[in-house]
Amino acid sequence: LIFATDGTATFNVGAVFNDSGVDADFRVESNNNANMLFVDGGNDVVSVGGTPVETGDHFEVLSSDTTTNLRVRNTNAGSAAPSLIFDKASGSPADDDEVGLLNFIGQDSADNAEVYAQITGIAADVTSGTEDGTLTFGTKVAGTFATRMSIVDGNVGIGLSSGIDEKLPIKDGSLKMVM
Repeated sequence: LIFATDGTATFNVGAVFNDSGVDADFRVESNNNANMLFVDGGNDVVSVGGTPVETGDHFEVLSSDTTTNLRVRNTNAGSAAPSLIFDKASGSPADDDEVGLLNFIGQDSADNAEVYAQITGIAADVTSGTEDGTLTFGTKVAGTFATRMSIVDGNVGIGLSSGIDEKLPIKDGSLKMVM
């Protein structure tokens, strides 16, 4: 460990913090944030930008302004895009397992956390060589959450969550149209 006169420290070896596993937190400050990086030792949560809000999470990015909260950037010169992977590595995969979920959550007028929209990836068939995937889009309307659109077996269903056997069936109430 080398301490320089400008206040920097250089580590030329690895470092382990809280090796004994006590309920101790670790934090790194920035110019304007006392908890720019925060490890909650008791709840096993890592937080960037503040202390953890949800103790059931493993990683949080917090912000109180309108700037971007999280960016995934790829700087290669090729055609590959940045990648965000949802990887469900189950020891016992089964048909209809949810393999990815994006919840869009906001507060209602009573300050309750509500899921207003959701995108779900589903492993419809996990049989090796004949795998099928389904993608569903759900929204909340008048306080009730439901699947509003699904992509099943290459078909797109609007207003349906099952029985999607044509390329674009649309159901509105009791009327079902096929395009």
